[in-house]
Amino acid sequence: MSEESRKSGRRYGIIAACAVLALAVVAGAYWMGRSAGTGKDVGEETAKLTALGHAQVSESGLSRYEIARDDSDGVPVYEVKFTADGVAYDYEINAADGSIVKFSREAQETAPPPVQDAPAPESGDIGEARAWEIAYGHAGVAAEDAAPSPAKLDYDDGRLVYELEFFSGGYEYDYEISAADGGVVKFEKEPDVRTAPVQTPAGTSAQAPAGDSSGTPARPPAASGTGDIGEAKAKEIALAHAGVTADSVTGYRWELDDEGGARVYELEFFSGGCEYDYKISAADGSVVKFEKESAGGPAAQSGQSPSADTAPAYIGEARAKEIACSHAGLTADAVARCAVELDHHDGHGNHHGAGCCEYEVDFKSGGYEYEYKIDAVTGEILEFERDLDD
Repeated sequence: MSEESRKSGRRYGIIAACAVLALAVVAGAYWMGRSAGTGKDVGEETAKLTALGHAQVSESGLSRYEIARDDSDGVPVYEVKFTADGVAYDYEINAADGSIVKFSREAQETAPPPVQDAPAPESGDIGEARAWEIAYGHAGVAAEDAAPSPAKLDYDDGRLVYELEFFSGGYEYDYEISAADGGVVKFEKEPDVRTAPVQTPAGTSAQAPAGDSSGTPARPPAASGTGDIGEAKAKEIALAHAGVTADSVTGYRWELDDEGGARVYELEFFSGGCEYDYKISAADGSVVKFEKESAGGPAAQSGQSPSADTAPAYIGEARAKEIACSHAGLTADAVARCAVELDHHDGHGNHHGAGCCEYEVDFKSGGYEYEYKIDAVTGEILEFERDLDD
């Protein structure tokens, strides 16, 4: 081999060695960067103990458990999920320092008892015919003036009820009648969307049967020159329609809202073991929609009327905000853009009791955004999340 060829071979060898060295340096820097970025790791066991300790759940009480390492907005976290005593927990634990980044919990719903398509009346069952009679009587509607839909026998919170729907006089009526004792568990009346709403002339309102409040009241005139009857008048109309007095009412809430382009007062209150929800037209005071539902409990189910004072009170927006700020380790004046909203759960059957509704509290502080869900009755923190403020 010539001297020139040997020199050329050495040059190529040097170039190749330099290339390999450069690649090694780059790869080393990359893996060093990754190693530096991850920092220390608390490990699965610590993440698990942190979550169980916060939930106050023992490991022996778990019916389901899983853990996995993941990234949340670029931050390494352990996702810990488990179920205990019928409650599902979901946690995100910071893998570097073991802090709780996020958690939530949710009660697991159980399936209601199976319902037969057409169960025969048994001892303690009033029967479908009697259920219709009770509903018509409560609504102040004659059977021959009603257009009924097929009845259904179903369970509501473990209680067997007849679900009845019928139309009469331009309104749609929905009832749940207890199959055991004929009590009105729930009812709703609203304008029939299939026809134009019926305008009830003043002085010709239907008379409700003694002991109930289902008659359609006369439509009062709007306040002169304003076009808005005002909240006080709307409340007066709702209480009169419900047949309750102002001093028997607890948990009263109202707001002015739009529905189909028309302004309505949405009123909610509790009295005599029942929850009432009303929508009153702001223009003329007509009852656009109402609903009455038993609040449950032994007294309500036995037909007795518990004192209005037994209705649990909401903790209020100010207290909900205070609880959230305290949990976050912040003072109220250290947070910005704080929003508090009361959210109701439908279909739980325990209105105005623990778990019936929650305050959603959102605020920002120190480059983070905080989101809380707090039980409106007990003040317990149901869900918490802290994320970097984008």
